[in-house]
Amino acid sequence: MMRFSESVYMLPFLSILTFPSIGLSKEMSSSLLLVPPFLGRPTQSSITLNIVAGEQSIVCRLKFRRGRESDTDPWQQTKDFPINAFSPAEITLGSLLPGALYRYQLYARLMDSTEFQLVTARAFRTQRAEPSPFSFAIISDSHITPFNGDRSEILSRISSSILARKPEFLLVLGDNIQTFTSHGGPMTEQRFGPLLYLLLRKGLDDLPSSVPVYVANGNWEGENGWHPDREREWARQARKAFVPNPGANTYPEGGSKDEDYYGFRWGDALCLVLNVSRYTPKDHALQSPIGKADDWTLGEKQKAWLFNHLAKSKARCKLLFNASHRRWKCRIQGKFPLWSRRGTGGKNW
Repeated sequence: MMRFSESVYMLPFLSILTFPSIGLSKEMSSSLLLVPPFLGRPTQSSITLNIVAGEQSIVCRLKFRRGRESDTDPWQQTKDFPINAFSPAEITLGSLLPGALYRYQLYARLMDSTEFQLVTARAFRTQRAEPSPFSFAIISDSHITPFNGDRSEILSRISSSILARKPEFLLVLGDNIQTFTSHGGPMTEQRFGPLLYLLLRKGLDDLPSSVPVYVANGNWEGENGWHPDREREWARQARKAFVPNPGANTYPEGGSKDEDYYGFRWGDALCLVLNVSRYTPKDHALQSPIGKADDWTLGEKQKAWLFNHLAKSKARCKLLFNASHRRWKCRIQGKFPLWSRRGTGGKNW
């Protein structure tokens, strides 16, 4: 069974792609895809691929089958699906088996062509159901911007190293991109969000094409609780358009409908991914005098969700992931500066 849905979010920054100084090289927009495919929301029976077309509209199809290259299981094929130029689309493969290795091939052609080309051939593993050893990887604080190309290069090298180790999933743990305005400032223009997430995906390179990715928010993604509603929505739209994160109904563990906190099981491990910055309403920008250490909070709904899982889960391992730097303190001339507002375990948690 194959389920397909195309994102309705259209990228509003096509003219930016003509400026190589911001980090999107010409080669990125000269092929059928703008960036490599991105695997997300792996469950025991399904997985989602996020695909972004290049500078021309395309038609895609996927072939997939269980097992390794030497296996003889027949290939299954999806229907053909169109993707507009510079636009993301999501396709979900269903009726898969838990903890199983699958291979897939992505084919694409231009709208006015009849000949499909093999774009990429990769493999992935679905969510484990039974207790067994597994490995996963974590990347944090990439702070990708169009003005610091060295960060993308470092991320690309790290991604290649992780891919060689073949973990079963990857957690990208916050401060993944960096807004342009100030320390942890808002997304001041709608076009900046898609650009930043495309640059993040460029830095991750082929890693998300084989290793399903879970993304957490830090305080640099433009979704902080004290940011204006409009700017926060711009940032959230861009993240959800280019990063297929779990939603409230993806797993039995649930989470946020905005895909910014969630839980999942992998074998006998319970993983809970938290989000503090989004649910903290008081301004914690670097030069703001408002925010205090104990202001940081998960919010009542997320806090209740977390406590419920910790109290009732029978998982052998319970892993919490959070991007807030709660225990970072530094002393300058005998005083704690503004950075101490990250806190040491605030009362509102």
